[in-house]
This record gives sequence, C-alpha cells and structure tokens, in this order.
Amino acid sequence: MTSWIEAGSAHTDLIIVRHGKAEFDSPTGLDHDRPLREKGHRQAAWLGAALADMNLGGAGVGGAELVASAAVRARETAEGIDAVLDLGIAF
Repeated sequence: MTSWIEAGSAHTDLIIVRHGKAEFDSPTGLDHDRPLREKGHRQAAWLGAALADMNLGGAGVGGAELVASAAVRARETAEGIDAVLDLGIAF
C-alpha cells in the first residue's frame, strides 16, 4: 500500500502563530486594542524571515495564505511577517 505522500498527492501545512510581545495596557482600555511592544515587532520580523527560509511563503509560492485576527497585536504581528513574505493578509 502506498501512502498519499509517496503517491505525490498534495498536502497542507498549517502553522499557527501567537502574536508577538504586546503592551500590557491598551490606549482605549480594550484588550482588542493592545499594540505590540518593540520586542513584538522584532519577533514578527524574525518569524517572517524564518518562514521565508523554510520556503513556506513568499511571492510566487502557490497556496500560501496569511490569516490574522483583527486585534491590533495580531494585525501588527501579521504585518511584520507579511513584510517579508509578501502574501497579503486576510483579516
């Protein structure tokens, strides 16, 4: 019996990422509006570079998608990753 991978069938990789380091307080008082700290921005850029090295994303790579919550810290993390991968982001 041949496995589906050995047969050359397509497979899907799902990578779930938690947002980068966020501020403790929100400018509006709402958790949804907490931005990333500077460290969180560095973490997002680092992760984008690491994913690019793994050939999991980037312009011209079919099927790759970047999806993020609309929460400020998640959006900023996705933007930092996308600055390297150039996939566009679905919120």
